[in-house]
Amino acid sequence: MYPTVSVVDVTSAEGANGAPDGERLVVWHVQTAPDAAADALSGAWIFGDGTGHSIAQAADVVSGTVMLPTPGASDHAVLEQLGVDKRISVDAVIKAMEAELKRYKAVATEAKKNNPQLTLPRFEAIRTPDLDDITAGFHGEPEARDAWAYATAVAELVEQWNAIESQRKTRKYLQEEFGADVRPLPVSP
Repeated sequence: MYPTVSVVDVTSAEGANGAPDGERLVVWHVQTAPDAAADALSGAWIFGDGTGHSIAQAADVVSGTVMLPTPGASDHAVLEQLGVDKRISVDAVIKAMEAELKRYKAVATEAKKNNPQLTLPRFEAIRTPDLDDITAGFHGEPEARDAWAYATAVAELVEQWNAIESQRKTRKYLQEEFGADVRPLPVSP
């Protein structure tokens, strides 16, 4: 029910002497289930020459997930080899979250018209993760930096979505319209 997001980046690696050492595919998993918030960043892999793992092996890691390629990887031919049909972007997730939030507010406003005694929920506006700030906090393998930054941005969006869902679930009329359980992060492409 709750998709795993595979953030994927493709980088060119340098060998110890500064010479090119082939391409690397970096995958970082982000769990979107509400009970995984503390462990949203659940796995990271580096595939390619000199890593002991071929890029072809990445297909098993991303199988069954939703792929979010970093901007540097979004048009790379290797992504086609991974066999993931559903691709998203941070901007697309934000737009989908905003659309759902708009639907929640419309239903709440209509419920208030029908019952003026209702108190409307106070939904926070969706905040766009600051990728520059996130990237500045990175410590690790340099080739994993961009994938980590985008994975962290997705984890921030998951946290925001879960807060929205927590608010939504406190209103019976919103539960009746959208369900009593936490809805999955909208990951429309």
